[in-house]
Amino acid sequence: MRVLFLDIDGVLNSTKWYDERPDEPHLGRLSELATMIDPDGVARINRIVEQTGCLLVLSSSWRCMEPLALINRALKHRGLSVPLIGATPSIGNPRGGEIAAWLNAALRGAEWTMAILDDDADMEPWMSCLVQTDGKVGIQDDDVDLAIYLLMQGPSPMWKPAWSPGIRRLER
Repeated sequence: MRVLFLDIDGVLNSTKWYDERPDEPHLGRLSELATMIDPDGVARINRIVEQTGCLLVLSSSWRCMEPLALINRALKHRGLSVPLIGATPSIGNPRGGEIAAWLNAALRGAEWTMAILDDDADMEPWMSCLVQTDGKVGIQDDDVDLAIYLLMQGPSPMWKPAWSPGIRRLER
């Protein structure tokens, strides 16, 4: 199983996006959320999904502010080809701890490989799985290529992480 943990702010939107986005009418909360998502970023996520078959899990702070169903509808409105299958829990840990909690609850006993798309770096112990985007420009083609590599190959041994999550079997 391949899992992509997805942040929104700094990945699917950016400083550049907010500066250049077109004026769109807000016809309710759904359209307001959708206008905060760059369709070009969504197209890049679609490319990752198409090439890897990965599942998407929301790790963004948006999960604490909006229902997952509404976020899914906003992402679909912007062109996302598959829905988010869930969201990491908000347990007050750095995001790496929240990702660990989701993995332990959702994939117990399953084989998996993962990548994380985020503009922050609070991902310990998963730093070797992090594709850190630049919040000024959001997800770029190089980020897509690295995410695909991580999801298909696992982390490169030359990165020498403290331990390599690559393909793992979780503790029962």
